[in-house]
Amino acid sequence: AGDRCARKNTTGWNQLYIHEMKPPVALIELAFIDNTQDAELLRTRRQDFAQAIADAIVAYFETE
Repeated sequence: AGDRCARKNTTGWNQLYIHEMKPPVALIELAFIDNTQDAELLRTRRQDFAQAIADAIVAYFETE
């Protein structure tokens, strides 16, 4: 519908904005890197972080 969707070209890129959506949103902070050990965790345990995020998403939708 014209009132729920708008296409704008303000930056040279075509962008499509869809209004009146209320999708679930999450802001995920994996680590606060203030030392080399935290940086190393992000480098070496990517799969663990990805699995934890996936598990949380599944758990959220199972309770909906």
